[in-house]
Amino acid sequence: MEVRVMARPSKYTSGRRERLPRNWKRLRLVVLHRDNHTCAECGGVASHVDHIVPNDDHSLSNLRALCASCHNRKTGREGGQAKARNQRKNGRFDAGPHPAYLRADEG
Repeated sequence: MEVRVMARPSKYTSGRRERLPRNWKRLRLVVLHRDNHTCAECGGVASHVDHIVPNDDHSLSNLRALCASCHNRKTGREGGQAKARNQRKNGRFDAGPHPAYLRADEG
């Protein structure tokens, strides 16, 4: 008997990979070729394909080539923004000053 273990997505990932269309590999190659393997941000050599507007729109007009460094920077920025939105939505966002910045008479 064969037992298969299904990988669960990490709670720290976007889950985008599971939502990619079946033809993603082909779309990725089309975009890289269209953009001449040139990063849209820095002009370096691109190996990643990025969704310009972060959603599930996989149309060619919403995809662009990025280098790994620019893609990681953009993804990190979007992840931080999404985390802050979720914290505010769930009432866990405290915009108050950090305790280290409080004066002795305020603490």
